[in-house]
Amino acid sequence: GQPGRAPNDIDVLVIGAPDRDEVDDAAERAEQAIGLPVQATVRSRAHWSTAQDSFIREIRSRPLLVVLTGDPEIADDLAAEATYRRT
Repeated sequence: GQPGRAPNDIDVLVIGAPDRDEVDDAAERAEQAIGLPVQATVRSRAHWSTAQDSFIREIRSRPLLVVLTGDPEIADDLAAEATYRRT
């Protein structure tokens, strides 16, 4: 729902400690399904929570779309941030 041109690619941030091969396989399946390159980046829960590096700070400053979460704490954090940004 953001104004602007259509994206050239899709960036996905995976928070946690998933199997990297499974993440790469999922990104490849998504690419085939949507017809755009999908770049998946994995960061730990601690990395996300502390936001000490510029990469995480930049992501947190932009609109987020939570697609799937198996961690209720992360879902709550993201929902609170999304609500905060809209006000």
